[in-house]
Amino acid sequence: MKISEFLFDMILTELEDVVGRENCSTREIDKLVHSVDYFWLPRMWTDRGKKMPEADIIVCPKDAEETSKVLKIANYYKIPVTTWGGGGGTQGAMSSS
Repeated sequence: MKISEFLFDMILTELEDVVGRENCSTREIDKLVHSVDYFWLPRMWTDRGKKMPEADIIVCPKDAEETSKVLKIANYYKIPVTTWGGGGGTQGAMSSS
């Protein structure tokens, strides 16, 4: 789903209000890091110079309450959420082992 720049900025601001500006990122390097784990497929894509699908916003909530609020925002705007547990997974689930 393509959203307008205004809506994107509004959503980003809402997320920053929940977790703090320092815990939200739209930097390309952060999006790249959070799009790969140790599963062979993303590594193959990266090695061949291709990009895996990336998140638009990386959000790092500190506890269950912040996580709940982030998920409520995502649900309201119908934004898909992919969890990331450190990138140490080996089966393509993007979570740590």
